[in-house]
Amino acid sequence: MTLKNPRDFSPSSVNHQQIQNYLQNQPISCPSTIETYWDKILPFLENIHKIKLLEGHFFHYYEGYSGRVDCVASFYNIPCIIEFKSANRIKPFADEPLQLAAYCGVINRQYGLRLNNVLLIVTTPQEANATWFEPDEVMKYWHQWQKRVADFWQLQGVA
Repeated sequence: MTLKNPRDFSPSSVNHQQIQNYLQNQPISCPSTIETYWDKILPFLENIHKIKLLEGHFFHYYEGYSGRVDCVASFYNIPCIIEFKSANRIKPFADEPLQLAAYCGVINRQYGLRLNNVLLIVTTPQEANATWFEPDEVMKYWHQWQKRVADFWQLQGVA
């Protein structure tokens, strides 16, 4: 018997699966648990095209980190990294800009792309909020991320 992780049924994980299905032109069945989220995010999804990668795993050999990016596509015809978050409410960013810059850095290196923009879409039952990061912001956060990674490896005694 395989036990499912309770997080697999959270609105966030179900919403991610629905987004992936939508972007891959697969059938959508919207469970009531995410219906309010889905209604809010759909107008943003309708402007995402030229999908290059969905739920793509990565490893940055030079910086020493790994993860999974939600989406590499074009938003209003501008190529970018897209991160989808579900929450109960919109709150100030913590490390999301660093996370997105890290994704941009590794995707550019691993896949030979030249992405300079990132988009964070946060969806709540009441609203969806999109934050667009321009290249200069992404670069600022990339340098902060590189410092954080270097500090981490130095604390580990590896650097």
